[in-house]
Amino acid sequence: MNAHRKSETTPLDALRKPAQTRAQQTASRILDAAAALLEETGFEDLSTNAICRHAGVTPPALYRYWPNKHAVLAALAERLLGKQNERMAQWAFNEFNAGDLEESYRLLLTGQLEVTLEQPGGLWITRALRASPTTASILDKSSAELVPLLISMGLPGASTDPDAPLGTQVRLGIEMGYAALELALNAQPAERTRIIKESAFLLVTQHRTIMSASNKS
Repeated sequence: MNAHRKSETTPLDALRKPAQTRAQQTASRILDAAAALLEETGFEDLSTNAICRHAGVTPPALYRYWPNKHAVLAALAERLLGKQNERMAQWAFNEFNAGDLEESYRLLLTGQLEVTLEQPGGLWITRALRASPTTASILDKSSAELVPLLISMGLPGASTDPDAPLGTQVRLGIEMGYAALELALNAQPAERTRIIKESAFLLVTQHRTIMSASNKS
């Protein structure tokens, strides 16, 4: 009797995970197709029908996850920012060196540039981050999530509230980093090294200003 019951329940349990995996694979394929099309056509000419053709799925399959192309773009933004934040965490724990700030920030910006270029449609997704309230909100949320990490690196024990004065200063530095990244992405490859170097210098200046003000308070 017990063996019979096990044979009835095990297949049901086993079917749930493959179904979830298939759904995740379909969603990922749709996003990959949308990102590839962004590189080819830009956002204005992007359509859900074109995404479906490129992904090899039907429109109802896409609408199961996202109601329109703006929602697809928002999902692409979340995916890209997640990759960038993972790279920043790696930098914070493994590459940041307080004894050589300029080189540290150069490594940070270089890493963010590499991550963005590795993502299909990375340039267009970056350009679109402030193009709509939805993607702008995603960017702001991503920025706020980085504040505790960056504050704890240089000022352990300080308030990590992103809306406090220190948090606002750190978020300004994050915004400077995003601006530097977008400038480098839009530049010719030969110009990117210079842009990153000059941007790293500005970030170091802001870093030292924050540290000096915190030490005086």
